[in-house]
Amino acid sequence: MTKVTRLTFDQSGGLERRRVNLREISTEADSPLDTVGQDLRMARQRKGDDLATVSNALRIRKDYLDALEASDLDKLPGRAYAIGFVRTYSQYLGLDSTTCVERFKAEVAGRDASFKIKNGRVKVVKSKVGTGVSDDALATAVEGVLDLPPAERHVVVPLGTRDPKLTTEEAKSLGVTERISSFTQYFPYAAYRVQNIGQAAKRINGTVLRPGETFSLNDTIGERTKENGYTEGFVVGEGGVFQEALGGGVSTSATTTWTAAFYAGMERVQTVAHSIYISRYQPGLEATVAWGMFDMKFRNPGPNAVFITAGITNGSMTVSFWGTKEYDDIKADFHKRHDMVPFEKVYDDSDSCLGQAGVDGFTITVDRVFYKDGAEVKREPITTKYKPAPNVICGKGPKDKKDPKKDPNAGPAADGTSDAPSDGNAGPQPSSDANGTDTFSN
Repeated sequence: MTKVTRLTFDQSGGLERRRVNLREISTEADSPLDTVGQDLRMARQRKGDDLATVSNALRIRKDYLDALEASDLDKLPGRAYAIGFVRTYSQYLGLDSTTCVERFKAEVAGRDASFKIKNGRVKVVKSKVGTGVSDDALATAVEGVLDLPPAERHVVVPLGTRDPKLTTEEAKSLGVTERISSFTQYFPYAAYRVQNIGQAAKRINGTVLRPGETFSLNDTIGERTKENGYTEGFVVGEGGVFQEALGGGVSTSATTTWTAAFYAGMERVQTVAHSIYISRYQPGLEATVAWGMFDMKFRNPGPNAVFITAGITNGSMTVSFWGTKEYDDIKADFHKRHDMVPFEKVYDDSDSCLGQAGVDGFTITVDRVFYKDGAEVKREPITTKYKPAPNVICGKGPKDKKDPKKDPNAGPAADGTSDAPSDGNAGPQPSSDANGTDTFSN
């Protein structure tokens, strides 16, 4: 994955230096990293224009347009001119010019080798040696002028070769050859779910996890803020009661990714289940995250790398792992639920009341079973305790009850599900036999 160094000045004139990823996202069926030139050519052909027509309309030489489409950067008059051509050409074709320019800048800077999935098969996307400014040379030059007056803060840094951090040959040796697991999680359509789950899927898609490396969902999808593309949705708050907060629905990405990792044989580092059971998830085999509090992490324990693809529809998310199978099969063995805890009835006469059906609490163990040569070779138990979710009734409680907040005669809802939207998650509830603490999570 291509990385660059972003250098920015803060308000005090200090220099902030940070490594950032440049990712191109597509659906699982067709992974990213096709060139901007290919996109420009395809858009022009759909429009029905030839290069001569575009050249006359934009007053850009035909051979320059041809070089752009062919990604033949040596035939362009210079980086600044080339970026201007990309912006003008993409606007003419009705493409997102900002995205095209950013992608083109990444291509000029070179790119690491990666993978793409075509018709269910893994293909290596070749690395590319780029032309650009060395990160270290630029940083050294900028740091040398920090003490100068603002008007004198200018540097000249020569262009050089930028080698990829992952070459084509290295990518071919990583053992990414086949699909080793795939899982689809369905969810009820809501605009906020599609927005938030989609943002998470974009950031997960295209991840390469080398042997021994650990995947962190929080690090991958980022803090759930408006600036990062997330919106408000329903989360489970204190006591198992639903409320609105930024990032509602992101738990679906945690559950989908962890379940696919489970079946891919990834080593569990940290998984935190919802504090209450949400019926669309498999009990004991799901996960949630909360920024700054707890994460979903797994480690690649195998000798080969894994390539992770992710995509969504308006009602589902699919995550697949690609690599080399170490086991013939990995299955989940669900034990019976036990230690049932009945839910309580709660009355809420506030204007913010949402109302929800109650769900009983319970404990369940799920074994991950590994098979090789037709025989079981390993079994890993994961035990989860779910707290009961209250039946929330909007309005004042019966006056003839001493405690209007509780009804000991209340029974479970017919289908054991919640009437309120149940995205997001409550309480750090480890996938172990320890109780969690109620708090907000996504």
